[in-house]
Amino acid sequence: MTDQQRPASSQVTQAQQATRAYPHPIAPGFADFFAGLADHRLRVRLCTRCSAIQWPPRLWCANCGGDDFGGADIDGRGVVHTFTVVHRGFDAWFSSRVPYGIVVADLGRGIRLTGNYLGDDLERLRCGLPVRARYETMDGRTYLGWAPAQMAWHTPGRTS
Repeated sequence: MTDQQRPASSQVTQAQQATRAYPHPIAPGFADFFAGLADHRLRVRLCTRCSAIQWPPRLWCANCGGDDFGGADIDGRGVVHTFTVVHRGFDAWFSSRVPYGIVVADLGRGIRLTGNYLGDDLERLRCGLPVRARYETMDGRTYLGWAPAQMAWHTPGRTS
């Protein structure tokens, strides 16, 4: 029996039981980034030789060729560079959540990060919209999301 043939109640049950995708294993260059998410911080690589931010993480610094990196916390405010609104869930976890927005936020300094749109109104989503980082923790994993910068966020247990 295909999903289209199953009763709607069966599809919702499958979606509720499904697990949200999360990278595993996490590549070493991204370990600090995901550890930062768990602490509700945006953390990127910083070259210890020239202090250039490296995003996405690279083996060698794009500025000086150095190969030693530390971490740097960055501000979670930016603007929507591009976005899409998803109307069809191709994964069981997302099926019951359509429609939803996916945002690529431009934080400046060459850093663009992707996350779910956590605003209340998809109609408001547009390029150039000021956004701020918000964090969703589910099943012990923290995900990056974006909410309008001027939006007050008061949903207990969902984000911060």
